[in-house]
Amino acid sequence: MRIEIVQSTAPVLKQHSEQIGKKFYELLFAKAPDLYNLFNQTNQKRGLQQEALGYAVYAAGEHITNLDAIMPVITRVTQKHRAIGVKPEQYPLVGETLLEAVKEVLESAATDDIIGAWGKAYEYIADAFIQIEQDLYKEAKEQAGGWEGFRSFTVTRKVAESDDVTSFYLEPSDKQALAGFEPGQYLTIKAEVPGEKYKHIRHYSLSDAPGKSYYRISVKRERSNEGKPAGIISNDLHDRIQEGDSLLFSTPAGDFTLDHTDDHLVLIGGGIGVTPLMSMINTVADQSPDREVT
Repeated sequence: MRIEIVQSTAPVLKQHSEQIGKKFYELLFAKAPDLYNLFNQTNQKRGLQQEALGYAVYAAGEHITNLDAIMPVITRVTQKHRAIGVKPEQYPLVGETLLEAVKEVLESAATDDIIGAWGKAYEYIADAFIQIEQDLYKEAKEQAGGWEGFRSFTVTRKVAESDDVTSFYLEPSDKQALAGFEPGQYLTIKAEVPGEKYKHIRHYSLSDAPGKSYYRISVKRERSNEGKPAGIISNDLHDRIQEGDSLLFSTPAGDFTLDHTDDHLVLIGGGIGVTPLMSMINTVADQSPDREVT
């Protein structure tokens, strides 16, 4: 009965997903302002995270009896959760706040039966996410050159690629081994910016092939545009961070990776979106120089 309630009301949540997402984050940050350290505040202002949350809730409810159907979404989310350091003990607060947001947006339409059914659904989904993320944490720490949490890296080179894009070459400050990665994956930075109250976490694609003595990220300066705020971290990296400075990163993560199997590789991207493709094509050049690439 609870499953039927969840599946039948999922389209209603989808219809109101934007309002639910906005209300959720408003309530969450009021309860736990320290979570500002975890979420991208620029994306919050742009409404991107609110949209993503609404879609994820709808999709999970619709496929509650077969989460494998949305495994690509689950994989993407759990990879990001591991990269930013989401912990199991944070899930109950998120669930409680999500149900409060649903009740506030749907008002009398959110009956006790509906809220109860979605509460059980959330517990089931959260358990699945937690298990996957625990495996990812273990894998990240125990791999050769891996580490737990955020590790200090020194900027050994800073190279201007264009007016708006700069590459940063990063080597472990402790001079110890460097974990490998799959071409297409990203690094996650935790940065403190002078004048900013909270820490900031961002994902930046690795833009060179694995197997080097360094990681490389290539960052576009995000300027304010048509009412959209300027990127806090991208501008700080461009303006303040210099060679010799240290930055904190978690182990490489991400599910968008190079397919090593097909004979013909097609890479499609534009703008700063080519950064993961640079990692892929440099890897092909190193490892499979005869492979056909478009």
